[in-house]
Amino acid sequence: MNTGRWSVPVSVLDGQGLVFDIRSARHAADFLVLHWPEKHRDSWPHLRAQSACLDVLQGTHEPEHAQQAFVEAARDAGIIAENP
Repeated sequence: MNTGRWSVPVSVLDGQGLVFDIRSARHAADFLVLHWPEKHRDSWPHLRAQSACLDVLQGTHEPEHAQQAFVEAARDAGIIAENP
């Protein structure tokens, strides 16, 4: 199965302050379902990111498609981890 590996990971925070380095559309899809902040679930950016990850996993889009949507959703939810 194509995991849609990204060339550069995206660092995000979960609800308990743990940093996750998301490295693929598959990992992003898991994070979107399992760790996404409750108050931002089902927002348009969140749903768009889920759809983009599925597109990549099904082989209809390039991995960057999911990465861009995931970053936009993470910014909307305020969970992008800042570099030290």
